Amino acid sequence: AGAVAALSIDLLIYPLDTIKTRIQAPAYKSLYTNPTTGAVSRSLFRGLYQGIGSVILATVPSSGAFFTTYEASKALLHRLNGSSSSSSSSSSSSSGISSSLPSVKSATPPALLPTPVIHALASSTAEAVSCFILTPAEVLKQNAQIVRKPSLSSSSPSSSKHSSSRSLIFDTTTTRAALAKFQHPSELWRGYTALLARNLPFTALQFPIFEGLKGRVLEWRRRRREGGEGREVGRGEGEGKVGYVERAIATGLAAGMSGSVSAVVTTPIDVVKTRIMLAAGSAGDGERSGHSERRELSEKTSAQPQRRPHGQAKGNSHGQQHENSKEASKIGSPTLQRKARRAGAWAVGKQVWAEEGIRGLFHGGALRGAWTALGSGLYLSVYESGRVWLEERRGEGRAVV
Repeated sequence: AGAVAALSIDLLIYPLDTIKTRIQAPAYKSLYTNPTTGAVSRSLFRGLYQGIGSVILATVPSSGAFFTTYEASKALLHRLNGSSSSSSSSSSSSSGISSSLPSVKSATPPALLPTPVIHALASSTAEAVSCFILTPAEVLKQNAQIVRKPSLSSSSPSSSKHSSSRSLIFDTTTTRAALAKFQHPSELWRGYTALLARNLPFTALQFPIFEGLKGRVLEWRRRRREGGEGREVGRGEGEGKVGYVERAIATGLAAGMSGSVSAVVTTPIDVVKTRIMLAAGSAGDGERSGHSERRELSEKTSAQPQRRPHGQAKGNSHGQQHENSKEASKIGSPTLQRKARRAGAWAVGKQVWAEEGIRGLFHGGALRGAWTALGSGLYLSVYESGRVWLEERRGEGRAVV
């Protein structure tokens, strides 16, 4: 359920994520604004589905791994924490199974950790597993999102008319162009720590708020239903039980509010993560340009005339060659470029702060908060409704057996 929901939501909100990535890119002003007026260029809104292929391939396994790990970790932590009875009773009452079972009171030791801490630990564990699967797709996606494609006017009108409509979403040229920048597969995992550093506080902040808001809303609806509303009970709605539609609405509202707040708070980490992943993609271009610059400089040095004006000292020519060799070692040096590429998250954050200030660290924050509220609301509401429905069907099957 979580994998299908994630794939649907990614296709819906992907254009907003592309715009956010371009806004956070270090070359945003030179690529997507008019140099004279400073107005936003139309190129910012072109190719909004660039790089979607890698996301489609990674969304299903990463989302499945996240929710599988999250539910398993949450159940294990509740069991170790001494609160398994309360969590199981609450989950069974939410699914409507406990309404037909007699209540059994058993003495349980007091819980060591509060429930929000349990949810934060479970979501953090799940995020660490999910990010390891998602990092290569995220690196490819963000580098493909800023690839400049030729305008349709440069190609023939007959071919562009059919190709633009057919390959609007599934065009793989930008993804292949971004993949060509990487010289080693391990470079695709560059940015894992930055992605984890963004997603860990995001999920650790979102899921406790989400679980708390969802529990309060569902409990409020349950109490109103138990008070009696005098209407016919439909499918999936029993006495003291919240129906599928109400559960989906409550889950969507709680997920949207918690996701929006968490997204805005963690925007500075997201900006740093975007810069690191885009720098990983420019590594291959930097080394190739560095080699070409050194080759051009060596050719220029060897092509210099060997004869010297009368009276010029030999030491001057040797000194000039020494300066050229020093310049060649500086231009495009792999060591210097490797140091620049491997700048840590703290160094990247300090650079953004020094160059753009606090506004630079919150570039795309409003846009990220908006699409996270929309995506999380739809995503978790579909997942929660599907999960409860599958649990009920499983319970009915066991009862029949």
